Amino acid sequence: MKGSLVLLFGFLAAIILTARPGDPALFPAGEDGIDVLLVGNGYHAGLAIPLAPLAAVATRFRQFDWIEVGWGDADFYRATPTAASLQARPEASHLILRRSRSDRLEG
Repeated sequence: MKGSLVLLFGFLAAIILTARPGDPALFPAGEDGIDVLLVGNGYHAGLAIPLAPLAAVATRFRQFDWIEVGWGDADFYRATPTAASLQARPEASHLILRRSRSDRLEG
């Protein structure tokens, strides 16, 4: 019990002592930067990237303006397990094509 409390207080102290707000000036965006959106649906995370900067490889998807690349645990994506079962497992990937930045797909 005593060891658990020491570990807990050590963990909390590490969080408190290393917590700090982000500083956008630390790594400013360059002139040639692009917007990349972090998206999620509660089970799965993804990145939405505009296709224009990827024009050389995007001819196959030219009717869309954005491409979203996602990843996550395959079983978690297909079912709703308890948090206790979170462990390394095979991944599932998905690709969603969006016509605009605000285009939402439900599913």
